[in-house]
Amino acid sequence: MNGNRLVINIFGSAGVGKTTLATKLYNFMQADGGDNNSAAQLKPVIVREYATMLINEGKTELLKDQMLVTRNQIKLLQDAFKSSNLVITDSPVDLGLLYNQNPNTVQEVSKLIAGANRGYTSIDLFLLHDDDTKQTYTMQGRVHTLEQSKTNEQRLLSILKQEHKKPIFINRNADMQVILAHIQNTGQWREFEIKSEVNRISVKLFAGKVKSAERGIG
Repeated sequence: MNGNRLVINIFGSAGVGKTTLATKLYNFMQADGGDNNSAAQLKPVIVREYATMLINEGKTELLKDQMLVTRNQIKLLQDAFKSSNLVITDSPVDLGLLYNQNPNTVQEVSKLIAGANRGYTSIDLFLLHDDDTKQTYTMQGRVHTLEQSKTNEQRLLSILKQEHKKPIFINRNADMQVILAHIQNTGQWREFEIKSEVNRISVKLFAGKVKSAERGIG
């Protein structure tokens, strides 16, 4: 895995508040995470769900092609890395393992996801259904009912266990400072901070050498 790149994955089934949490966390970190210097220096970008884009465009038939959906979700991630090494997403690529409807492409999708995951380190958050989702669940931008979403939640937990992922369970109403503290207490974050600092120092040193060389030429 590439410790120079970090993805904060927000897992959960439909309607639990992944998009809302991703937006809140993104805005909080963009605003510098309160007084937290490390969050201020590491500005994230956000990656949305490709499947939702298809639904909003009325192209739900394409959701049956999980290879297409996963490839395009990975492309969104790769494009985001051009702007920042820190990404927040409400659509982890691993969700392709949950939503793949074609038994003939299970291995293909799995290999595609595994290959993408080798390109970065991830911190995995998980939102569960609670009493609030019974009141707030809507079919807008979705293809699954509340009951189907609850079933998918259990399937997703099983998939992540098989993938040896140990997500941090988050209350969607938790304070952003608390959620950020959970993130920053992980080994993945600390490794990313160290490598980011090393990269910043290297860039400064290189810039200094370039300026010195330019003065020498002049």
